[in-house]
Amino acid sequence: MSWPQFKPHGIWMKATRLAKGDPQGAMNTYLPLLCKFDGEKLTIAEFKELVPTDDVLHLFGEVMGGMMPGEEGEDDEGNVLH
Repeated sequence: MSWPQFKPHGIWMKATRLAKGDPQGAMNTYLPLLCKFDGEKLTIAEFKELVPTDDVLHLFGEVMGGMMPGEEGEDDEGNVLH
C-alpha cells in the first residue's frame, strides 16, 4: 500500500461526507480514496470487501503517522518513541 506524503484535507472531508458522520465508515472511505494498493486504486466497495476491520484501523494509523496502543516505533530521526 502506498500513499502520498501530503494528504489533502479535501479527501478527508469527502470521506466524512460519504460516511455520513460514521467514524469507521470515514476510515473505510478515506483509505481507498487516498491510497494505492499494489499500484492500483480500489473502489470503496472493493476495499470494504477485501480489508478486515482490524486491518483498516492499523492501516489508518500507519497512514496518519500514529502508532497503535502498546506499539513502539521510530520517528523520522530514528529515535525510539515511547
